[in-house]
Amino acid sequence: MNFDNARIKKAVLRLNGDKQKVILMHFIDGLSYEEIAKTLTKSEGAIRVIQYRALSDLRSMVTRD
Repeated sequence: MNFDNARIKKAVLRLNGDKQKVILMHFIDGLSYEEIAKTLTKSEGAIRVIQYRALSDLRSMVTRD
């Protein structure tokens, strides 16, 4: 399945709180898990879990829209 950038951006903007922050910081800003963890004062493991859940949410959003 091929998704256009506008569809993905729209879905990212619909993510809540830390999910949106982690996706933007990692994929747009290029920050490492360690850098994101320090910024959000969470563990690297927590950041990985947040990202996993955010990506799962994004998959659901773009496939049903």
